[in-house]
Amino acid sequence: MKKQKEKTSNMIKINVAKKHDNGITLIALVMTIIVLLILAGITISALTGGNGILFQAGTAKEKQELAEIIENIRIDIAGVQTENEGSISEKELNDILSKYGEISESGEEKILTTSKGVIKVSDIWNGTTLDKGVSISEIFDSTGEIEEKLHIGDFINYTAGTWTKEEIEAIGANNSTSLPQNAYQFGGFVEGSSRDSNATAYRATDFNYNKDAITGEEIAGWRLFDVMDDGTVILISAGCPEDYYQPEGKAEYGYITQFILTNTINSYADASDIGLGTTYKARDWSMYVNSKYNAISATTLTKERLDEWFVKYTEQPNSVSGYSNLSNTQFESLININVYYWLCTAFRDTGGIYFVDANSMGARNNFANGFRVLVSLSPEVKFSSESSGTKTVISKEKEYTYNVWDIEI
Repeated sequence: MKKQKEKTSNMIKINVAKKHDNGITLIALVMTIIVLLILAGITISALTGGNGILFQAGTAKEKQELAEIIENIRIDIAGVQTENEGSISEKELNDILSKYGEISESGEEKILTTSKGVIKVSDIWNGTTLDKGVSISEIFDSTGEIEEKLHIGDFINYTAGTWTKEEIEAIGANNSTSLPQNAYQFGGFVEGSSRDSNATAYRATDFNYNKDAITGEEIAGWRLFDVMDDGTVILISAGCPEDYYQPEGKAEYGYITQFILTNTINSYADASDIGLGTTYKARDWSMYVNSKYNAISATTLTKERLDEWFVKYTEQPNSVSGYSNLSNTQFESLININVYYWLCTAFRDTGGIYFVDANSMGARNNFANGFRVLVSLSPEVKFSSESSGTKTVISKEKEYTYNVWDIEI
């Protein structure tokens, strides 16, 4: 009996010990899991947190990519400087930056936004030898004798932008490459086309715009027409960016056209009687003014303005008598563009408008001719110190070569 009690007592002790062992294992397991979760949280935070390993790795990669962009830009800058004997123009710098992203201004700081991030231009380039360009007086040669200088007739890299639907509707243009057919209508160009290009030429089968000797394409863009005493630079469209229909009939029709195109009233016109300023409104030419290039105003070429030009640069008394003397001179392809174009001045009281064609000058009506646009640049405008190349023009089967110049922006 005594032995039986001892055996039972030992069994109870063993069971209690087992229960005690099982309790310790469960607590240890729970504690282990808690510790593992804490360690996992710390690990994840270390990998993905704001200062985590992965974040720092990504940031380091972005910094490396930005550093590579900066280095490539500096290499491009050095290449231009080598060609320019140590200098680089602001336009050349902007052209390089534009290859890598979008340039913007933030206060006085120039910013370059790239696909890899934002860079301060000052961190790339300190501008110590940046060529801001030169004034017209430093490079202009009115005689045309110094080859590397800027001359009348040279091409200027200016742009007047492209036509919008709203602009076309505002001036009542036909939004077609066909010539306009209604009285006082503009046309010969379409929405989205460049104002630097040419409208359809009248009698295009017989007369076409002067051609580029290299490409065979029509000469377009802008050329130097005049330099005023105060430094104002006058550009002229190389061709005719628009066409205009002049109706046939009464003498007043010419006066109406002159007012519409130039906002001037002919001395023979009775403004109130024919509705100048009321029925007929003067054309707005502001769409040709690109302030980015220091442009300040625009208008059309008139006979009076062309007469002034002839007196100044050819010593001829007027454009009619001087026109034939342009043959075989550097001025020929500037004035004679081998198409008909209006001079936007009423011809006395006939209802006609002065015009230029491939061989002569005169007056006419009932036709759709092109016209030339003049853009005035501020005396503060700066040009590249050297020409960026040349362009050879074929005019009346003769070739004339001109320099091409950039405007510093």
